[in-house]
Amino acid sequence: VGPLNDGYLVGLNHHRLGFKVFYLHNCIQGNYPKYLQFFLFHTTENLTVYYSGPDACENGAHGVEFRHDKIVTAQQFGHLVARDNNGKCKVVFVSDTPAGGSVYDISQVTKLGNPNPSPMLMFYTNKSTDPSTKEGRRSHGVFTYYFCKILYDDPSISAKRVVERLNGFMNRFG
Repeated sequence: VGPLNDGYLVGLNHHRLGFKVFYLHNCIQGNYPKYLQFFLFHTTENLTVYYSGPDACENGAHGVEFRHDKIVTAQQFGHLVARDNNGKCKVVFVSDTPAGGSVYDISQVTKLGNPNPSPMLMFYTNKSTDPSTKEGRRSHGVFTYYFCKILYDDPSISAKRVVERLNGFMNRFG
């Protein structure tokens, strides 16, 4: 229920700000990269890619675990983003996972040498709590709540100021 509510909150917040929203819920492993590829290639102004849910950590690498134990790593997403972004839109990646960290690795864009990459930002949390504990499970979604609150209160806020305000809220939760 938590990730579904988080996704709804982000979608509702973006809709209120005048953006068109496309929502994927509990999709299969093959569909998510196809939709991400489509939007990276065809979006011409602004694109926000939001993920809330379990983080598949294998050998220290983050990623998304889909049904039937299929995993797409952050590095694989990074290759997709590097290959398929059109250089025309601003892209913001937001991850809220119980373990913290990002499920997207946008550093791959510069490593793979895309000649015309889109400007990109990535927001995620670094968590010190064990995601399997009660405290770890309760903290999932706090980042999304405050991220949406900050953007709703001031839609023209700079990325640097978002981070400062988020850090202030998140430090209260460890």
